[in-house]
Amino acid sequence: MQTLILLLGISAAGLSLFSGLDYCILRRNADIRLRRRLLLLAMYSSLLLPLLGSLIPLSLPRVLPDVAERMEATIELPTLWVNASEVAGHEAESSTSTYSLASLLVLLWGLGLSYMLGRLGVALWSLRCLLAPLPEAFRYQGIAVYRLPVGTAMGAFSFAGRIYIPEGIEAGQELSYILRHEAAHVRDGHHAERLSALLIRAVHWYLPTAWYLYNALDDTHEYIADRLTLAEHNSDTKVYQYQLLSSALASPHYPMMHAFNTNKQQLKKRIVMMNKLNISTRPLGWVWLLCLPIVCLMLWAGNSLTAAEQVEQAQEQEQPQAKGLRQKKTQPRKRSAKTTPAKKAEQVAPSVEEEIFEVVEELPEFPGKMEGMMKYLSENIKYPESAQKAGIQGRVVLQFVVEKDGSVSNLRVIGGVDEALDAEALRVVGAMPKWKPGMQAGKPVRAKYTVPIQFRLS
Repeated sequence: MQTLILLLGISAAGLSLFSGLDYCILRRNADIRLRRRLLLLAMYSSLLLPLLGSLIPLSLPRVLPDVAERMEATIELPTLWVNASEVAGHEAESSTSTYSLASLLVLLWGLGLSYMLGRLGVALWSLRCLLAPLPEAFRYQGIAVYRLPVGTAMGAFSFAGRIYIPEGIEAGQELSYILRHEAAHVRDGHHAERLSALLIRAVHWYLPTAWYLYNALDDTHEYIADRLTLAEHNSDTKVYQYQLLSSALASPHYPMMHAFNTNKQQLKKRIVMMNKLNISTRPLGWVWLLCLPIVCLMLWAGNSLTAAEQVEQAQEQEQPQAKGLRQKKTQPRKRSAKTTPAKKAEQVAPSVEEEIFEVVEELPEFPGKMEGMMKYLSENIKYPESAQKAGIQGRVVLQFVVEKDGSVSNLRVIGGVDEALDAEALRVVGAMPKWKPGMQAGKPVRAKYTVPIQFRLS
């Protein structure tokens, strides 16, 4: 679920950056073809690039190899969560809280997506029921034209490669303008682009820039159709605009169709674009250079998700949990021939009995078992004031050895955050009472343990 939320966040960020680029630079420029291409790039890349980045094979180098080597296959206890105001005794409570929040966000997103897709599906079904029985009236430049029945409160529009005009519009200049305009939509494939924009708006229903992108693409389609209509036979711009103004604003209007004229606000923008009022004609080919960082950022962000998952999986493989493990007989771990002098000094022991076991037949046991140890840690550990004031939080990982007499030795930090947090964790774990030692072949042995402690500000 968290991966889905992060992918949606990356997609939303890319969509917002592209929309900002369009709003600031291309919105009032005469190069409407360039604007259309940028809007399409924004739509498709915002959904595909994060997924593509997450699927790119990544050969991940070992992260912090010194730490990873020392962690190895030691017994790890559940993470202890330490809040600034109170100490949380169990990792499960925090995990459940995080999981619940992620579940709630995904649930809300899913409900919104279902509503948007449901509304779109109902509109498509209603439009299909209206248009399916209609017979073809004639063809215009190879495009099928249909007549809407009398009483249908809808103006002329195009949908799915077909043109629909109401009864009462006979041959003449009005019909000529409508056919040229709607044929431009059909030939340029605007319908598929519009449907894609509707789907992306449904996925990002919570994002204002997704709604902006849909409206911007719709405006651009109309600008292109107007320009192509006027380009044919050197049409008179004023006459065409008068025709738009005199067209009845009909309803209902389905979001997936291109209507000749249904929106007063859009009509005003179309006339401004046709007259090139306050419209820049400067070439803007350099805008593609601004798109490159956005594309690279989305690919990198998607790839980072894969990297983070690989690191987490590697850590899980290097730190198998003791909880739920079946106890089994094991031999002391054999040392590699390639061992540094520092490791030799640490690892070499005078006899087999002095070896540090990582898995034993009978695990070491804290007085009071796991519940007793978590209670001891929660009652004794304190959140350092200096870390609170500095706003420092994070996960401190300690490693120690339970000796044959039950005492704690070789205590060290293998994953630190801050000196104050590290010192507090060392202090409390170092003051632990004696454990019941681990047993191997009926004898007490030295066993290695790992304790993660999560410090978190409330």
